[in-house]
This record gives sequence, structure tokens and C-alpha cells, in this order.
Amino acid sequence: MPQPVLKSIFTLLLIVSACGTFQLGRDYVQALFGTPDAQWQFAFALAPMVIFLGAAAIVIARLHRPPLPRILTLGAWLATLVPVALSALVGLHAY
Repeated sequence: MPQPVLKSIFTLLLIVSACGTFQLGRDYVQALFGTPDAQWQFAFALAPMVIFLGAAAIVIARLHRPPLPRILTLGAWLATLVPVALSALVGLHAY
């Protein structure tokens, strides 16, 4: 696949995954401080999709030649691992 196409797909996956991670983090922080929405835990049903998109971005970052900048790769890792940690905390009822 041409490099510009891979870079575009990576960028799209990273943006969507980062937005999903931000939303999950915001919902979790609101739950910690006692101002959650009525059905805030329902948002975590979509966490596997956010994790999958972040993992796909990691795969593209690893396959891309020349390598993507480290900050983008780090962003993909964060957009994948933060939802995993938040989902684990919600699963353990740590809120």
C-alpha cells in the first residue's frame, strides 16, 4: 500500500481512538468526583472498539517505512492502553 495512504489511515485511526479515549477518561473522572451522567458506564461498552482502533494504529506504525515519528507511535500506544486500564478499573468497580 502506498505510504501516504498508510499515513492517512494511521492519522484517522489515531484521531478516532484518541477522541474515544478522551471521552472514556472524562466519564471516569466525572464518576470519581460524583457528577456522572445517568448511564455513564454504558460508554465503556464501546471501549473494545476504541482499543481495537488504537491497536490497528500501532500495527500501521510498526509496518510503516520510514518509521513514523516516535510521538505519533507513543500516542497510538496511549490511545490503546489508557482505555484498557479504564475498562479494568470500571470492571473492578474502582470509582
